[in-house]
Amino acid sequence: MLSEEVALHRSRLLALEAELGSATARLRESLANLESAKIVAPRDGYVVRRLAQVGTAIEAGQPAIAVLFKGEYWVEALFEESALIGINPGDVARITLPALPNQTFSGVVDSVGLTSDVRTPNGDQLESPRPRISQTTKLGVRVRFDQTPDVIQPGLSAQVVIDAGP
Repeated sequence: MLSEEVALHRSRLLALEAELGSATARLRESLANLESAKIVAPRDGYVVRRLAQVGTAIEAGQPAIAVLFKGEYWVEALFEESALIGINPGDVARITLPALPNQTFSGVVDSVGLTSDVRTPNGDQLESPRPRISQTTKLGVRVRFDQTPDVIQPGLSAQVVIDAGP
């Protein structure tokens, strides 16, 4: 009788060891899948826009998020079309932020007119935060900060004055 009980326990032990081995293999596979599913940015920064919702299928190379890297801050200033005359990449700009009164930051015009406040059907373009008073299109002027203080965070509002070249 004792040898039958020992044999039964050995049989149960072998079954449990097999279950443990199977569970360990599934755990290793899950951890490998989790590791390959991570999205890692090349540098520190902020996710400023999610382009795909959770559960959405995306293809390889399709953007899922927009990232703003620390130290590479810029301001997107909207100007009426007529105000863009004479504004060129490389022009010097002064940037002030209501969140940081009495401080002025220097910047450089990076691009002119690549964005607008016109709403597109898929909603990818900027929209003016104020109700439209006229039908004049406003175009974006991207101004890059010369040096970005640590206190600046994405999403702050700003005023930009551009010293347009000749």
